[in-house]
Amino acid sequence: MRIKVTPPKKPEDNILPLINIVFLMLIFFLVAATLKPFAELDVTPAEAIGGIQTDNPPDTVLVDAAGKILYEGAIVTTGELTERLAIRLGQGDMPRLKILPDKALPAQRLLDVLAAATAAGARHVSLIAARSAPQ
Repeated sequence: MRIKVTPPKKPEDNILPLINIVFLMLIFFLVAATLKPFAELDVTPAEAIGGIQTDNPPDTVLVDAAGKILYEGAIVTTGELTERLAIRLGQGDMPRLKILPDKALPAQRLLDVLAAATAAGARHVSLIAARSAPQ
């Protein structure tokens, strides 16, 4: 009498849970990451020795070399900037205003932006500059 020997079953490599986890991680990182570029204007910050450089400062006023002002994702005039800053400062949720001027921005235009911030009631204003290598 012959006994039929069945070969042992190979365990199935179930890769579906792994694929599900990878896709869930992909979705998580896409949602958690900031996909929007920081600057919608082409701003090259001025250089300062020992200055503080931040990558993505919130509540920042960007001013390009031509004098265009970008605040809260919209290009505004100095008058509109004063109005928007007055509203934000009135709410009390902006402890410090940050201004990122282009290094080619004329000084008078920077003074105009600073005057608009002061007129809105900003008392703590920081100018952001790129840190240069010590010589």
